[in-house]
Amino acid sequence: YYVEPQAVLGPSEGVAEPSRPDFLIRPARPSPGQPPVAVFTDGFEFHRDAADADSLKRMALVRAGFLVWSLTWRDLEAAFGGAPDVPDLLGEEGWRGAGASSGVEGNAPGCPGGEDRNRGGDGDRGRKGSHDGNRPAREEKRPGGERGGWEPGSRVEAAADDMAALQRALDRRWDIARHRSRLHEPALTLLVRYLADPDPAPWRRAVFTELLRFFERRRMLGGALRARFDRAAAEELPGQVREALADLPAPLALAGRGAWTEANVGTEAGIGIGTGARTGARTGAGIGTGARTGGGTGIGIGTSVGMEVRAGGQNAEHGRDAAAGPDANAGRDTGCTLADLFVALPLAAVDEGDPDAMAAIVHLHDDEASRGSARYRRTWNGVLRLFNLLQFLPAAWWTTRLGARSGLYPEFAPAAGGPAAPGPEAETGLAPPPPGEGWEEAIGLAAPGLRPLLAKLSERGMPVPEVGFELAGDRGAVVAEAELAWPDRRIAVLLPEPGGSAAAFAAAGWRALESDDDHLCETIAGAFTGEDR
Repeated sequence: YYVEPQAVLGPSEGVAEPSRPDFLIRPARPSPGQPPVAVFTDGFEFHRDAADADSLKRMALVRAGFLVWSLTWRDLEAAFGGAPDVPDLLGEEGWRGAGASSGVEGNAPGCPGGEDRNRGGDGDRGRKGSHDGNRPAREEKRPGGERGGWEPGSRVEAAADDMAALQRALDRRWDIARHRSRLHEPALTLLVRYLADPDPAPWRRAVFTELLRFFERRRMLGGALRARFDRAAAEELPGQVREALADLPAPLALAGRGAWTEANVGTEAGIGIGTGARTGARTGAGIGTGARTGGGTGIGIGTSVGMEVRAGGQNAEHGRDAAAGPDANAGRDTGCTLADLFVALPLAAVDEGDPDAMAAIVHLHDDEASRGSARYRRTWNGVLRLFNLLQFLPAAWWTTRLGARSGLYPEFAPAAGGPAAPGPEAETGLAPPPPGEGWEEAIGLAAPGLRPLLAKLSERGMPVPEVGFELAGDRGAVVAEAELAWPDRRIAVLLPEPGGSAAAFAAAGWRALESDDDHLCETIAGAFTGEDR
């Protein structure tokens, strides 16, 4: 790989919103479908109030065919053995860590089980993670004996078991078990994993399969959940995202996590989805290898649903009128979660083996009140980490509350067929040289500022230079580097950076040229034609 610091990416690279990633990682031997990776190393103090602009720029890069990878200091600490302090929003634990159950930095004032519990009175009676501060405290157990999760045999665990069967079937069908097992690793570790195995297809399938964990068999096709989903989307998401969701083919299963799923959910830890609808003894939404959607694979999610909504009746689980429609708090921030996840899945996508059909949106609450929460830093970091993975799906979005309210997001055209690296023509504005002469590869590898120079040299019939040349000293150690070099003529082109490269090349008998020389093209051409300036 070639790593370029502070690369400027804009319209000439097909990027609608210019940005300057901290590093641009490009494969030394580009292949179709292998995109360059724009790495952003984000400090919270600087980016705390810039999440809307950051999401806009990174969405523009993704839609232009780049991968983006966001890393924070805590991501690095986690990768090098430090205590993990970044919520993994691709799993249930991450949403508890970023939401109502977080015990690391406290909850927002007024959250049951949050900061109020430190002031005595009713707050002391609230169990951490409960949505009813007056409930008696009791411990919860997860499989394995840890506190803070769901209880064995609960509705959420049963739903997870349903989806686990489908996930295992897709692991076998797509041979992605190894990729999926790595999705919960620290962000830096995941970047290294991807660079070692840079085919986006298995990562896209692994992310698709892992997101299935959020779908609940009994509610994912129900009207109550759809009403809640639609209301939250209308209140929070940009119009372009809502239009994309509306264009998805029916039947459509819905899932998600966040504030829009918190109010009056049916589990103690706030993990369930949907209220106001009551299922019958059995639904027809079968999930697993036995459910078919009409294709030939035998893997799918059944589309026959037996949801029962009792008009005028009481919902036995929550004690509220099912006919009253979605809960009044649905789609509103309860103060206990600072991000939302929306996932929509055409059911035929599973049977047809089409992960591209899944839409996934992570939405950060970055308004002033949310940014003032003690939990905002962890949630912000978790959203960055989650979008590192969601971006493998062509219909993935990262949006923010302020960005949506201000109409910040343009009509991004989705990258057809997944991300792809921009070619020399897009980067230089010139047609690529004839294939087979080495120029196309050289232009693709060179620093963006030198690509027009190389295009001109190729038109003049000059020899192809070596890109990224390293000058070795007497003992074989690298003593200097040049962006371009013609070793047989001992000509090197150096980027304008501090250091002793020019002196080292001169001492070795080379002619070192500065890349910002206005007559560089004529100087190099003259060295080969005998008309040296």
